[in-house]
Amino acid sequence: MGVAVIGLGVMGGEICRHVVEAGFATRVADACREAVERAAAVGAIPSVSPSEAGDGADVALLSLPGPEQVIEVVLGPDGLLGASTPPRWIVDLSTNSLGMVRRLSAECAAVGVSFLDGPVSGGRPKAMSGELSLMLGADTEVPESVLDVLRTFTAQIFPTGPVGTGTVTKLANNQLFLTACAALQESYLMAAAAGVDLDVLHTVLRSSSAAPVAVLAPFLMRRNFDEVGFRLDIAAKDLDLSTRLAEELGVPTPTSGGAADLYRRAVDAGFGGLDFHGLLRVLEVEAGCEAPQLTRRGA
Repeated sequence: MGVAVIGLGVMGGEICRHVVEAGFATRVADACREAVERAAAVGAIPSVSPSEAGDGADVALLSLPGPEQVIEVVLGPDGLLGASTPPRWIVDLSTNSLGMVRRLSAECAAVGVSFLDGPVSGGRPKAMSGELSLMLGADTEVPESVLDVLRTFTAQIFPTGPVGTGTVTKLANNQLFLTACAALQESYLMAAAAGVDLDVLHTVLRSSSAAPVAVLAPFLMRRNFDEVGFRLDIAAKDLDLSTRLAEELGVPTPTSGGAADLYRRAVDAGFGGLDFHGLLRVLEVEAGCEAPQLTRRGA
């Protein structure tokens, strides 16, 4: 079973490692030479382009920043469909747009290639441990041989329905999560600005109606913005995709739409390379005050 992994960043590099360690012959490609070298160090075979990596592969896994990169890797001049023998199955592990997924599925089907949307969730820690959750959209039955590859880096695979449903499920997840995170940071910063001890606040909220959300505070208020597991600019892209889809469907999103604007402002302010919880920085800049690090972890 030959596997190609295209995109070797925070998530893709770890996914590649698990695939290689499971014994699959794995070719890789990435625009970053250092990322390819890291993959080669764990046993992957370097390639100079997606088409070379995917030539003759049974499965190609894509772990890329967004729709533009996915379309280039699949349909571009050096893309997977340009290989002499394109991969039989392409699984997009990225958070993509519904329109792009449907387009790619149709174009791949026209040349006998099955395109699946399989966005993953769990961030870098779960990628490192091989316990990601995967939301799988497929128009046909996925063979066990393909699922065996996906199981090397996942703890759960959720069949969501036809192609596109995996993408929508992931967008809904990120829309809810990222909006809730923004609301929490706003609340804790407001309390800090008013002079409330955040450890006291957290203890109260963990025992109150806000407890289901407050449980995230030790993670979101830890101020280690440079320990990147989920880049803020990628989070902003995901939230933008979800709110755009809602607009196309005629679904109002006043709450998550406001959060999407806030994440965009954070990126525009130069915080896009931080971990997504670095959203707190733009709130602090605009508020003219800083929230102390939360030290209390539980109730």
